[in-house]
Amino acid sequence: MQPLLFTPIYRRYLWGGRRFASLLGRDLPPGDDYAESWELVDRGSDQSVVACGSLAGTMLSELVRTRGTELLGHHAPLPAFPLLFKFLDASHDLSVQVHPDDARASQLTPPDRGKTEAWYVIDAVPGSRIYAGLRAGTSRDDLAAALQAGRCGDVLHSFVPHRGDCIFIPAGTVHAIGAGLMVAEIQQSSDVTTDSTTGIGLAPTASPARCTSKPGSRPSLISSRSRRSSVNPPAIPPSADW
Repeated sequence: MQPLLFTPIYRRYLWGGRRFASLLGRDLPPGDDYAESWELVDRGSDQSVVACGSLAGTMLSELVRTRGTELLGHHAPLPAFPLLFKFLDASHDLSVQVHPDDARASQLTPPDRGKTEAWYVIDAVPGSRIYAGLRAGTSRDDLAAALQAGRCGDVLHSFVPHRGDCIFIPAGTVHAIGAGLMVAEIQQSSDVTTDSTTGIGLAPTASPARCTSKPGSRPSLISSRSRRSSVNPPAIPPSADW
């Protein structure tokens, strides 16, 4: 099969910007709220479409159905392409979120995949932060109190990322992308999020988040930098109710 180029699908939210134009060379219409650019997606009506070549106009779902072996190799057949790839341009702090693993997501109505993801940092304004996991010694009561006070950021592990860093976020890990970051995100093709009852306590416009987390979840920095060990947050305290 020939290399495939897909037409991006843009998502516009208040926290977006215009770095898809300045950093990726995209020709964007007017507006400073371009938040997400979905480069590869096969989820219901959200479909990547081949942009050029002999397969121009073909949806990814059709390619999975008719040419699955070429796309997926020994994983074929699958009902849909299993990954979603997007760019995110965060001009404001994003909401605190946590996503279920496959086992929990399969029990939802309707069932879905879990959502493990990874971020590659394309651009980072000085002082931008990534929030991933809980600070050492944080208990369930500490987390509940921080949520009640609207200061979730006080108990989240965070660090200043740099261009070229890659951060792995396992399903069940509390996380948020801070203002000033542009990242490439590769994730399981899932739209299941345990969303908020409070923001991280840094941005008044942040959506609320209920920070339930998978026991023992531990995000990590995948990078050749010597800083690697310094940004690994502690394991989240186990709790049968989390």
